[in-house]
Amino acid sequence: MSLFDETDFLSLSRDLRDSLGKKKTVQTGGTERLKRYREQRVEVLRRLYAENPVEEKKILTYEHPSGDGRKNIYEFDAVEENPYSPFDDLELLEELMPNTEDFI
Repeated sequence: MSLFDETDFLSLSRDLRDSLGKKKTVQTGGTERLKRYREQRVEVLRRLYAENPVEEKKILTYEHPSGDGRKNIYEFDAVEENPYSPFDDLELLEELMPNTEDFI
């Protein structure tokens, strides 16, 4: 047994909980609400990106020596220097996001 095993945080917290006679708690109600909150945030981001599409172009990054093009590697890059990002204005983004109090 190494020193790390003896001072592992999880084992120390388990020992403390056992010595205090407390059982391990399980949270059940918050997980479903948290999942719905995250889904709502994702929907807001999807809508913002759909309303502000970014024009992209396909760029050949690596051309394989075989010459037939099957093993070439391509990447997509934005045509504009700084394409739209909803994260540019975080205060406005938080206003568009669902209210956290509705899910608590």
